[in-house]
Amino acid sequence: HCATSVEGVYAIGDLVRGPMLAHKAMEEGVMAVERIHGHAAQVNYDTIISVIYTHPEAAWVGLTEEQAKEKGHEVKTGQFGFAVNGRALAAGEGAGFV
Repeated sequence: HCATSVEGVYAIGDLVRGPMLAHKAMEEGVMAVERIHGHAAQVNYDTIISVIYTHPEAAWVGLTEEQAKEKGHEVKTGQFGFAVNGRALAAGEGAGFV
């Protein structure tokens, strides 16, 4: 829970496991403050959005299709065209899909 071997010192963000993303560090910071105040807080890393800063950017949250199937969930997949994506259109990049 981000506690270090030094009492009262917590590590968050890029210093602990998981992706090096500001919004993950923010959640860990909130958790550390809650724990300092005696609350049993924790971060649910399954709900932290992951991002790849490529062109175009890609982001996701939750289980992969494979993980969901392994857990016995009914899975539906789909595609979303850039031709109807506001950000893609603003960048002049309407070809392709996610």
